[in-house]
Amino acid sequence: MFKVVEGNVGYVRLSDGTLIGIHASITNIQEGSLKPTGPDLQLGFSVSFSVNSPGELKELVKDKPLPPRDGSHVSRLDIWEIIDVVEEEAYESVIYDASDGRRYKVHV
Repeated sequence: MFKVVEGNVGYVRLSDGTLIGIHASITNIQEGSLKPTGPDLQLGFSVSFSVNSPGELKELVKDKPLPPRDGSHVSRLDIWEIIDVVEEEAYESVIYDASDGRRYKVHV
């Protein structure tokens, strides 16, 4: 069993001015093998996103076609521009009561 003790709806700010809202949630914790430092913890989690790009970026792409459904555009490195992450903050922390009798603080 675990209890959420801290979390925030975070963000990632990109160099092109895009702001990505992120919410990470731990949904499940299962114990693996026991080690001297405690059990291996296998986490289930979900991540939700919302994206807000500057108006000038939306104008640049508004008349472009949607990408092909077969995903062939993903491997075409010549069409992509690398955008740097300028700032980021997002996490969730839980306290997990393990079968070894100890409590662990787990972060995602």
